[in-house]
Amino acid sequence: MTTIPFVNTKITELKTSLSGNLSEVLFNDELTELIHCPVSIEGDFIIPDTVRTIGIEAFAGCRALTSILIPSSVRTIGCYAFADCRELKAIYMQSNMPIKLKSDSGIFQHVDKALCTLYVPVGSKRAYHQVEPWSEFENIFEITKFAETKFSDIEYLVQRKQYKIN
Repeated sequence: MTTIPFVNTKITELKTSLSGNLSEVLFNDELTELIHCPVSIEGDFIIPDTVRTIGIEAFAGCRALTSILIPSSVRTIGCYAFADCRELKAIYMQSNMPIKLKSDSGIFQHVDKALCTLYVPVGSKRAYHQVEPWSEFENIFEITKFAETKFSDIEYLVQRKQYKIN
């Protein structure tokens, strides 16, 4: 496994692997928008903290995606971004404030909100309960550090803007 830093790097395609699957993920040149993730992605995915926008249908149809970490840098999530991610069981939000989304945007269409758990920073559960579509998740848990999750090395990777590549 190789760790590659992407500080001050402009690329349009970033190869990233977080669960042993090599995938091509499409970003804009500045790495501020995640445009598309192939439907072949499997397992866990960490969105880089350079990303400000998750594009329309960016993860749509990624049926084998099981968990995702959305960094606090994300301010916008496009319509149907996670639609049909039927195996999504965990969403880790790093932001204390929920991203405000249109309730009819279909962002989590066909995601089972009874089985998918939303993890949020300590002190922010109430805010997530008050905003759709976040309030639709039946299980919202607060966590103190992401090191307590299965993303044990996430804080190191995200802070250093480094991503694992097989």
